[in-house]
Amino acid sequence: MDDLIYEAVSHIIGLREKRRFEIKLPSELIVVNVDGKLMVQVLVNLLDNAMKHTGENGWICIEARYDAGKVWISVEDDGDGIQEDLKENIF
Repeated sequence: MDDLIYEAVSHIIGLREKRRFEIKLPSELIVVNVDGKLMVQVLVNLLDNAMKHTGENGWICIEARYDAGKVWISVEDDGDGIQEDLKENIF
């Protein structure tokens, strides 16, 4: 999973150089059985969305963790966030 996250960030980072990226990964390697191309595309889409809604010098963090047999990936930014009335339509 680590390699997929770094690949997704490398696709995005050249598009808007002034963003600050933080990548948080556990010390142990996360191994998952996924289609690498599709997972990178999902991560690129999430990161691209974060960049679109973050200021020019904004901060974006992608974090992966393993807990209770599941892999959790989160993307966080310092943008305005999602309007309350739109949150029910997400995932």
